[in-house]
Amino acid sequence: MNVRRRPDDTLEMDSAIMTALKSYEVGFHLMPLPKQKVTEVKPQAPTSYAPDRQSNWQPKGNGPYGKGSSKGKAQGKNKRVANFLPQELQNKGCVGVDDHNRRLCFNSNMNQCQAAANGAECQRGFHLCLKKGCHAPHSAFDHEKDKGNKP
Repeated sequence: MNVRRRPDDTLEMDSAIMTALKSYEVGFHLMPLPKQKVTEVKPQAPTSYAPDRQSNWQPKGNGPYGKGSSKGKAQGKNKRVANFLPQELQNKGCVGVDDHNRRLCFNSNMNQCQAAANGAECQRGFHLCLKKGCHAPHSAFDHEKDKGNKP
């Protein structure tokens, strides 16, 4: 096959490709494949590793409080975000969210995050003080310094 243009400004390869695309054998291989079926995985009870021990596993909703019980769980507007603080901030009166339940940036409170200004929000949370009840636009490490500067 010649790859150069003919005198009538057509290409030999173009006509060969169009002929091939119109054939059944080529068109059959260009058809989309059917979607694969997704099988649902059913949860199974965990197996007991010791033959003399019985498993106390129960399916969800069959507990001692019945289905849909909210014993010990926060619901609705008052639901709080879990408070997982870094080691440096634990046992110092710090919280992970402010009074409006907004996430606070732990790195900014350890003077390690420069992604946003004090009081602004970065991808990790708001740059506000982690001390419970304070939430001013300074870090938790600078909390005592700013408190001493106030009249």
